[in-house]
Amino acid sequence: MQLDYYISELLYRYECVTIPGFGAFITNYKPSQVHHSTNAFYPASKVLAFNSQITVNDGLLAKYIATAEGYAYEITLEKIASKVNEWKRTLNANEVLKLKNIGELWLNAEGKLQFIP
Repeated sequence: MQLDYYISELLYRYECVTIPGFGAFITNYKPSQVHHSTNAFYPASKVLAFNSQITVNDGLLAKYIATAEGYAYEITLEKIASKVNEWKRTLNANEVLKLKNIGELWLNAEGKLQFIP
């Protein structure tokens, strides 16, 4: 299962996508801007952040995947948990977790999760 694909899909529609047992990706709206000295125009966008403290399943991701792939909700939760365990193993091996169209996660020297979009 390409969990990162479903997360990126949901981030276009919702402000928060929670990965049960892992954390949540949060988007914040950034309005369009005009740089007055250069007259450059910057369109509206979303700024992406990660919060490792939000881990409780809100059902959004699991329901979306269950509908898209035709699995039962409970089976989808098991598949997500399996992928999360794989991600945690990658991070605990001091490797960078690259999520396509989302960003990169890694553990710093103090064991805290870091994220760059």
